[in-house]
Amino acid sequence: MAGTEVKKNNLDFKVVREEWNKYRLMNGDSVRIKASLSNLTVAEKETEKERELSFDFKNIFYKDPTSNDKGTPSADSKIAPNDVVESVKFEAVSEPMNIYDVPEQYIILIKSKVREIRKTKKFDSQGNRVYGYHVETAVNIVKYPVFKH
Repeated sequence: MAGTEVKKNNLDFKVVREEWNKYRLMNGDSVRIKASLSNLTVAEKETEKERELSFDFKNIFYKDPTSNDKGTPSADSKIAPNDVVESVKFEAVSEPMNIYDVPEQYIILIKSKVREIRKTKKFDSQGNRVYGYHVETAVNIVKYPVFKH
């Protein structure tokens, strides 16, 4: 509806549980990935009672460096399609549910799952191989219960 004002506000939240997803590459190496909730925004239309939540995530990838993953640091860290050496096969070791509390409003359950890990020919400033990855995230929002007196 034209002319309807939308207010956007950041919501404060508390981390109840936020753990690493753990994966084992087919060569036996271990990888950890975390999709952390970094920002939570609510959009409210003045004329409606509906609230729309939007989520921003900060993804963190960590692989214990091995001698096969050492090299000369690359000039830049941007990954182009021709930088990918191979898509690496892996299996999930653990993919825990992350839980966030928006006090007196919501409990937010977030499940992330790695769909692809790509080995590149790039190396970071410490000479460790750079990996690309694709993470999918599912979000479930549970409203706080309302107690009737």
